[in-house]
Amino acid sequence: MHRPYQRLARFATGLFLLLASSLASAQVPDIKAVREDAVTEAKRLASTTKLAPEQNRTSFDPALRCMDRLFVLYGVRDVALLIEDIPDATSKIKVGARDMFISATSRMTTRSHAIRLVPFKNSIAFMDRKDFVEKSAYSLQGSVSQLDESVVKRQSDGAICLGPVCIGTAESDSFNAIGLDMNVIRTSDLSLEPGVTSKNSVLVIKHGSGLDSELNMNKFGLNFNFSLSKTEGQSEALRSLVELGAIELYGKLEKIPYWTCLGNDSASPAVSSEIDDWWEGLAGDTPALVRWLQGQMAARGLYKGDVDGVPTERLLAAVNIYKGAMGLPADGQLDAAFFRAYLAADHSKIEGAARAEYAKLPPPPPAPAAAPEAAPAPAAAAAAPAASAELVVEDRRGVRPAYARGEIYEVRVVAPRDGNLYCWLIDEQHQLNQFFPAPEQRNPAVRAGAETVFPGPLGFSLEASRNGKRETVACGLTDRPLGFDPIGGAAAAVRDLDSLKIIFGRLAGANSMMGAFDVSPK
Repeated sequence: MHRPYQRLARFATGLFLLLASSLASAQVPDIKAVREDAVTEAKRLASTTKLAPEQNRTSFDPALRCMDRLFVLYGVRDVALLIEDIPDATSKIKVGARDMFISATSRMTTRSHAIRLVPFKNSIAFMDRKDFVEKSAYSLQGSVSQLDESVVKRQSDGAICLGPVCIGTAESDSFNAIGLDMNVIRTSDLSLEPGVTSKNSVLVIKHGSGLDSELNMNKFGLNFNFSLSKTEGQSEALRSLVELGAIELYGKLEKIPYWTCLGNDSASPAVSSEIDDWWEGLAGDTPALVRWLQGQMAARGLYKGDVDGVPTERLLAAVNIYKGAMGLPADGQLDAAFFRAYLAADHSKIEGAARAEYAKLPPPPPAPAAAPEAAPAPAAAAAAPAASAELVVEDRRGVRPAYARGEIYEVRVVAPRDGNLYCWLIDEQHQLNQFFPAPEQRNPAVRAGAETVFPGPLGFSLEASRNGKRETVACGLTDRPLGFDPIGGAAAAVRDLDSLKIIFGRLAGANSMMGAFDVSPK
């Protein structure tokens, strides 16, 4: 090559490189800056909460395990919840949110066994559905309610060409928002459980390289960032939403400080506002407040009665003692300050001192004997019968040789000692139906000599077979609680009273007892 042409080639090459460098620095925006601007804008669009410092995590597994410990600490047990389906209202996310919720519940109840989740499919017959609902206090309803694709999409590129040769650069980010709404319904009247709701969204950030993505979600002013691989994306985004929603729903339902499992505390404005809402709800519903106090004092070992919403002097004394152990005035006042302090307290350090003080209380006086309807004549006076050593289970009206079809009756039960009571009806089709404990009264504890009448206030009725067939009422008494539904999956094996006695005896041990009577047709 002639020297002039060599000089020209070198000059052209240098000029090309200089122009390429200038264009890359002058016309192509800083990719990192573009990405950060896009992320900020997408977060702003996806969340109405002011962003706070981020927490980098890989999953909510630690929070699920934390909830398991909270259930134990706050005495949560035998919460029966029916779950049907969590459909995808957007028809774009082909993953099983229902199964994800079941898995999350399983992980957060490994030790506590606090939640009795009842999976249910819409294909189950109506009569079986009724049986499922009656065994659950609550039902879960929800859906994947939102999928906004490309909430924000940013792209930057630039190039320079000299003849057929071009040098360029390009980078892009896209952002999809997914929303999940879930609520808890009371099965007793199909009404919404006030305040027990979860409404969260997650931002799926896909980087232009196609090799990585991340999730960003906000709760209580905290951002949770999860790094994902190329193949994860929407399915893991939904799993994160389901796990966060399960933590939130169970925490709200049982009014326990679930926010501590998410790395927050009661000083957060969002948490403080939620505590105020909880207290206002309890303060405006005295039976609900008393049931909450009964459950909490029972968990602390300071209460052994029924969780029935009926206040007693013994319960109020226990609450006063616990207030003193917390460092609060033992003045008998129940207010928002006590409620807030209770949710923030380290109960492992308080319970011991409170129990020691509670043990100093004098024993409760015996229940007064019922006055006779009429004073008997001296000649007709008779010695009072000795207390029965058996579990008395009978019609409240006494022995009934036969019942008319559809006749309404009540069951009277008297336990010879303190214990835990379980009652069933073996119906005309030889199927076992538990009627106590019930969703409305989950505490099986009964006292010696006290009369318990069913249905009582439990909201159902007992009636003889309309087909004129024999049925059997049976109750069992144990020294230790066996959970809400001790027979559970073994119910199908119960066909008569004898098989019930065998299965119950295996569960309850040698010190258990059972009483029963037949509802025979006329």
